[in-house]
Amino acid sequence: MSWPSTVVLAWATLKYVRAVQQPLVSGYFETDRTWIYLVLQNTGSDIAFATRFSIDLTGPELEDIFGPNRHGPRYIVFEDLSFLDAIQQLAPGQRIRHQWLFLNFALRDKKPRPFTLTIKYRTRWRRERQELVPFSVAAFGAYDSSHLPAPDPLENVAAALKSIDDRLESLVKVRRSESA
Repeated sequence: MSWPSTVVLAWATLKYVRAVQQPLVSGYFETDRTWIYLVLQNTGSDIAFATRFSIDLTGPELEDIFGPNRHGPRYIVFEDLSFLDAIQQLAPGQRIRHQWLFLNFALRDKKPRPFTLTIKYRTRWRRERQELVPFSVAAFGAYDSSHLPAPDPLENVAAALKSIDDRLESLVKVRRSESA
C-alpha cells in the first residue's frame, strides 16, 4: 500500500468513525392523559456535550404558567423546568422524562401559547448541533372536565358564604341609600 492510499484510507476511517460515533439528542412532549411530560433523550452512540436548553416564551408568559397556583393548594399544576440548566451532557441511551404541566388545566386555559424548545449540544468532534422541539397544547386534545377531581366540599361552602355575604352587603347599601 502506498503512502497516498494510506492517507486516503486513514481519512475515510476518520470520517466513518465521526459518522458512526455521534450523539443524537431529541425532545418531545407526551401525555398520560393527566400530565404533559417533557422527554429528552440521546438516541445516538456518543455523549452529547455542553447541552443547553431554551424556551421562546417571555418572562411574563413563564410567570403566568409558573406563577401562583390559582387553582388552590390541592392542585399541582406544573413542575418547574429549571432542572434543565443543570444538564451538561447526555449519555448514549439516556432518557429524561419530566412531569411538566397538568393536562386539563393547560387545555382549559389554552396555556402556554405554542412555543419552541431549543436544544443545543456539541459532539465529541466539536460540532455544534441544534434540535427544535415545537409545543402546542392543542396537540393534546380538547378540555374535558370529567377528569378533574371533585372540589373539596369546604371550598364550595366558603364560596357560597362569600356570595351570600356579598349579596347582603349590596342589600344593606341599597337600604341605606333609600333611607337617606
